[in-house]
Amino acid sequence: MGIEYDWEIRGEAERLYVEESLSFKEISSRMDVPIQTLHRWSQVDGLYSGEGERRTWSVKRKAFHQDRLKINANFREMMKNALEKASKGDDSRLIMAAISVLREDRERQGGVQSKSAEVDRVRMFMESVEFLLKYLKGNDKHAFQKVSKHLKGLTDAFKKSEET
Repeated sequence: MGIEYDWEIRGEAERLYVEESLSFKEISSRMDVPIQTLHRWSQVDGLYSGEGERRTWSVKRKAFHQDRLKINANFREMMKNALEKASKGDDSRLIMAAISVLREDRERQGGVQSKSAEVDRVRMFMESVEFLLKYLKGNDKHAFQKVSKHLKGLTDAFKKSEET
């Protein structure tokens, strides 16, 4: 009889296959589980849906990645809406929301940083502001002028508070 594995090991192997898109060979070398065992688990594990379809790891992987594509599309739409609203008004909250969305998108595209990585928040903020200003300058000159005016006012107020 073969080796007994904890359900935690099986779960981690499934997660690596489904969410991280690792191959059986990569999972095998990482977790020291034979490829044949992984293949067997991938076919046997899983719940049955209401239609009686077995949720193999391959089916779960495909569904996971389709969901991820939908989430990315929704995120892009949210980002577009925030930028459009920010460019049509002078509400500083909308402008900050747009900057926040842009920063989140950059973090997502760059991958997740380790908790120990030092983040230069000032640089990230300035890059976000620069991106927003370039967008507004090319798409809505009036909004660009309003945002520039507000940024100058904020800068002047900050300088005064530092002097006292």
